[in-house]
Amino acid sequence: VSRRALLQLCSNIRHYGMAFMRNVPIEDDAVLKVASSISIPKTTCYGHRWDVVQEATTNVSHPAYSGAELDLHTDMNYREKSPGLQFLHCTQLNWVKSPKDIPASQ
Repeated sequence: VSRRALLQLCSNIRHYGMAFMRNVPIEDDAVLKVASSISIPKTTCYGHRWDVVQEATTNVSHPAYSGAELDLHTDMNYREKSPGLQFLHCTQLNWVKSPKDIPASQ
């Protein structure tokens, strides 16, 4: 990731409270590399990262694994090591046709 892209990422986080990046490689630790460029990743009970995969069954263990739409929210803010920033790396998205389809971009 270029220095200019990281500066833009930080600027957007500061201004909007969130940011989008495009063309992050689809590799297991690609998002961890980006996060490490601007912060110090914390290890949680899930590790440095964890995968959210929509399960094809209706009997899911957590709403994050279901096909249900999740509104904007915070995770783990009740924990001692609550995240300051969360980096989500979408490696496959079948329903988005344009950025307007992403709820947070509206």
